[in-house]
Amino acid sequence: MILDVSDGGEAGFHERFIEDRILGEGEFGVVTLVHDLTIRRDLKLSASQHGSMNGSTNGNATNNEKRGKILSENDTVGCVFDESSMACKTLRKGMVFKYNTVYAPLKPEVLKREVEILKKLNGEDFCLKMFAVYETTRVIYVITELCSGGDMIQYVSRREEDLRTDEVSRISYQLLTAVDHCAKNNVINRDIKPENIMFTTSGQDSELRLIDFGSGTNKVMDGMHTTFAGTAFYISPEMFQNTYTQKTDVWSAGVCLYVLVAGYPSDKLQTAFNMMHKITPGERNLKDLPNMPENLPGSYHKMLKELLEYKHKKRKFASQILEKSDFVRFHKFASSVERSNIIGSVGRHSLFLDYQKFERCLTTLLATMLSKSELTVFVETVHNELREKLKEEESKLGNEEKVDESIEIPPNIPPIQDKSKSLDVINVGRVIEILRGNDNQQILTMIEKLPGSDLYDSFAYDIAVLKYFVGKSQGGGRQRHSGTAIKNTTSSRVFGKIRQSLDNSLHSVSGRIRAHLDWSGHSSNSSRMRPASMDGSNHSYTAKKVAQFPMTTRPAAPLS
Repeated sequence: MILDVSDGGEAGFHERFIEDRILGEGEFGVVTLVHDLTIRRDLKLSASQHGSMNGSTNGNATNNEKRGKILSENDTVGCVFDESSMACKTLRKGMVFKYNTVYAPLKPEVLKREVEILKKLNGEDFCLKMFAVYETTRVIYVITELCSGGDMIQYVSRREEDLRTDEVSRISYQLLTAVDHCAKNNVINRDIKPENIMFTTSGQDSELRLIDFGSGTNKVMDGMHTTFAGTAFYISPEMFQNTYTQKTDVWSAGVCLYVLVAGYPSDKLQTAFNMMHKITPGERNLKDLPNMPENLPGSYHKMLKELLEYKHKKRKFASQILEKSDFVRFHKFASSVERSNIIGSVGRHSLFLDYQKFERCLTTLLATMLSKSELTVFVETVHNELREKLKEEESKLGNEEKVDESIEIPPNIPPIQDKSKSLDVINVGRVIEILRGNDNQQILTMIEKLPGSDLYDSFAYDIAVLKYFVGKSQGGGRQRHSGTAIKNTTSSRVFGKIRQSLDNSLHSVSGRIRAHLDWSGHSSNSSRMRPASMDGSNHSYTAKKVAQFPMTTRPAAPLS
């Protein structure tokens, strides 16, 4: 057994819980809605003692937010939850085969670390609360509180009215409080993004929860952490250099708070990334980030500038921003006059969810309708174009190295040969042009039938998942030290390492493609344990392809 202490095994789990719908699924496990039978029996006993009518009335008055319907993936109807409902994350110990991909088993240290972090954080200060953990020879059941409001993007998109400035302030306060709580307990999440910021209910005053510490670490370091982890669009500058501290989470929180008000900038993804990472020539002005609302107060922009301070030594800790930022405290004293709506916030998040559906369908078509040789030509064409574009950008910058000079690289860390930062994305319109140039008429006809196909020409499409199917090399391997452990990593471009978290996005050919092309089969919820989109935002960790088409093999999460 892996865990030092657990609440029981297989029998104990099934004695206490009854399993319901699957809420999300990833390469290493499944998140399921479960109901605590002990609590359910107590509720029934209480209702019978007070009478059915009184019990129903009291329940609606006091537990309204604890009852309702939660949408699971590809389900627009939803399933009922109540006070007995919880979430169960099932972590598999062995090798996993799904979606034509073999996933190497998670290391025991990784499984144990996630449970230890949840225990250490104790569900306090807006971090996810764990109620119980059960271990069998095959899996580990992690029982946590249920977040029925969905992730950050889902939560905003389901609202009837746009976000108000005081609500953005409240969410900022709660997220930074969670980051600060992690820091005080020597925990770094390392993968803070909208999909890992859940809301307990769908109500306007719902609390958030910081979830998913599978990429996190609770290792106490004298110097810098050196294990690369995270999700492309949200990674801090120092993470790309493999030398970072707890402040990497502060940067990621800042990017999330930008996405909260502006929506995920699928149509200007590389532009937004370049501005934040000072790749765009000239002085950086975060007010010019794509889709940034005009009616945000100056205190918001000041907070965002502090969160996205490029040099990590100058970046403030979450505790300092919580103490000094006027915007973080704004929600506590804002008058009704100051609570202005951020126009278009709901629409921007809804648009992104719609695009995610289109993107999954497009990826499925490319991976299944093109032959391997056609897919190879397509990927190589895109790869060459991105390489030429990157050379042009470097030339405009005068080949200046965008390295944080305040970071002291430990002597045992080999220098990164290519520090260029570029998302592996092209516009959907360019995808169509390449397919048309290669005379792939059949797939073009099918793409045209996808709902919204004429709306997304300028939106960013990530080709990373397709590289697995053509066996494209990611570059030579190298050794990198992390504490006392030595890890194999993939060099090439720094951003070329972001390759692993592509779960739930590419389904096997057999029995899956129809579901992807049937638009009615997708819910706007798109709930998942790890993100499902392939838009340049949702790819985590270092990955290396091992086997050739049609089966791929990918390694597990980082160890430290």
